[in-house]
Amino acid sequence: MESLIPIKPRKGYLSLLTDLSKKIIGTFKEGFDLYQDNIALYAEEKLYRFLLLKKIKNIVPIVEEPKMTLKEAFDFGLKLKEKLINPTTK
Repeated sequence: MESLIPIKPRKGYLSLLTDLSKKIIGTFKEGFDLYQDNIALYAEEKLYRFLLLKKIKNIVPIVEEPKMTLKEAFDFGLKLKEKLINPTTK
């Protein structure tokens, strides 16, 4: 008997269900309880994300000046390549 779901989508469903189960297990390990109010858990998560975003916004990118021009870099690459190539190939 043939299955109704083709093979490729079945693998996609399996990976989706695996990811979903990992996420659910993770939330239960963090302290989520189906039978109690979980507002404190969500408040901690929201505070953590807020602090993380605030920390990320305070990061200043470091801009470095180029060490060599494009022409110099190209010439440097050609010199390295010439050292690797056999004299008979030239």
